[in-house]
Amino acid sequence: MKSMILIVLMICFSSIIFAEAGMSEAEAAYKKANYKVSFPIYKRLAETKDPDAMYKLGESFEEGRGVSVNLKQSYEWYKKASELKNDWAMYKRALFAVSGKGTPLNYAEASQWFKKSAKSGNMWAQYQLGMMADEGKGMPKDVIAAIDWYTLAADQGNNWAQYKLGEIYRQGNGVLVDIDGAVSYYEKSVDQGNDWAAYQLGGLYEEGKGISQNFTKAAEMYEKAARAKNAWAQYKLALLYEKGNGVTKDYIQAWYWNNLGKNASFSGTKFSADLNARLSKVMTWDQTQKAKERIRNTKK
Repeated sequence: MKSMILIVLMICFSSIIFAEAGMSEAEAAYKKANYKVSFPIYKRLAETKDPDAMYKLGESFEEGRGVSVNLKQSYEWYKKASELKNDWAMYKRALFAVSGKGTPLNYAEASQWFKKSAKSGNMWAQYQLGMMADEGKGMPKDVIAAIDWYTLAADQGNNWAQYKLGEIYRQGNGVLVDIDGAVSYYEKSVDQGNDWAAYQLGGLYEEGKGISQNFTKAAEMYEKAARAKNAWAQYKLALLYEKGNGVTKDYIQAWYWNNLGKNASFSGTKFSADLNARLSKVMTWDQTQKAKERIRNTKK
């Protein structure tokens, strides 16, 4: 009897070692974008109900890594892994459900699995729950609940949650306007490269609403966002160069930023066109050509 137990234990131990070695090999191949190697290993391990392999198989089907994109298959593997308590699979299952990606739109399912993931500390799940409460998706709109979820995510460094809190406090959306609070959250988000937080913070400094007006800081924030290809920030920075607010007046710079990244989807097309019209009246031909040449060089 003892020998039988020993044999069973040895088999179990060998299976664990084999699975761990397989995952290590798959992960190494995956990191090197060698998906032809990683995919079959993930598939083999997933079929043995390894939750981590199930999650990676779902990711492979989602991204088309080693296999053709198949969102339904991706969802099914995320679902299986979530049932085995893989945190990221819980999050992905909810994300698919809230967007109708690979499975019918289902806010109840999304909320359920975002909460499971959020309770394990997943800041992106916390952020998504904040979004659902903020927008009233699948639940009554509840700004206080949204703030609670956003705060949990923001405290972990989620830059979009920080941005959303900045928006809520700037607008007084369901709470009293708190510009100091908004600035604090925007700054945290900007430090992590969020261009919309930089844009909004630039607006606060430019307008001087609830904060000391500071065109230099406004230009600094707009430029951060502009360099991240935020079209509205590029336009606002161009206006500062046109007027010489916070920067040295420079029509070439104004033209450059106003025309750098605009496309048909930019909602401020009319404002941008009006600025071009004004600049064309004050710029020399040489200045315009220099601005256009700079744009061409930037886009190379």
